[in-house]
Amino acid sequence: MFCDLRNSTEILMNFEEGRFDGLASPSEEDVSYGGFIRDVHETSYQELYLGDEHTYAEIYGDGVMGIFPHDNTRYLVGNLYRLTKRMRRYNDALTPERVGLTIDIGFGITVGLVAFTRYPFDDRVHPVGQCIHAAARIEALSKVYGARVLISETFFNFAKGIIATDPRFSHRFVDRIVLKGFRKPTNLFEILIDNDPRFPLKRDSRELYGQAVAKFQSRDWAGAGRLFDQVTKEFGLEMGAIMSSRCAIFAAHPPEPGWDRAWRMSYR
Repeated sequence: MFCDLRNSTEILMNFEEGRFDGLASPSEEDVSYGGFIRDVHETSYQELYLGDEHTYAEIYGDGVMGIFPHDNTRYLVGNLYRLTKRMRRYNDALTPERVGLTIDIGFGITVGLVAFTRYPFDDRVHPVGQCIHAAARIEALSKVYGARVLISETFFNFAKGIIATDPRFSHRFVDRIVLKGFRKPTNLFEILIDNDPRFPLKRDSRELYGQAVAKFQSRDWAGAGRLFDQVTKEFGLEMGAIMSSRCAIFAAHPPEPGWDRAWRMSYR
């Protein structure tokens, strides 16, 4: 799993330009970028990896990679709920002058084999594996699709029983895609969480979006485009506009014979 703070570059520039000068943190210290990042980790990221001794985690600046070496899907999904709930409480408690310090985090999760190897240059153990690259690619796409918790089909198959029986959660199909640097397609889903303000919109858009995807995968570019535009108009979701633009691309340049119904990041 990869998770990353969104808009961190903009937040950092605001600090460098002095936008938050003179503001005090809850501890009465001056607000700094370092202090804000500590808020991020203390308010949210720590929920992902504290409490289970088998979890491996590394912090990369304003992001976290977590590896869960046994089947603890219920633990991970439960922690995602606590994290996002705590994140929303933090944001809702911000005063008007601190509103630029809201926390929004994107997640990319998949399942695969990981090996650990000791690197001589720092004498530390580091994880390696194809699934690590996949999780990083998926997290990067989460913002593109307007998704908070974007997951591969392999993880969805682990989690769907939990999602289906817990009213706090739902899911939506997002896309079938060949990730950058990969060769085979994967289906991407979003775990919907009821403390996300857009939870009902995303849940209620699934039927219409599914109809559009069916037309898209059957090469009905015009019909799919109209339905994707309707998704954007009725629900205000980014995915509709993204998929509508792909319909226009494929109408002008149809995919190859034997198309596997997947979008490749090399398409433009």
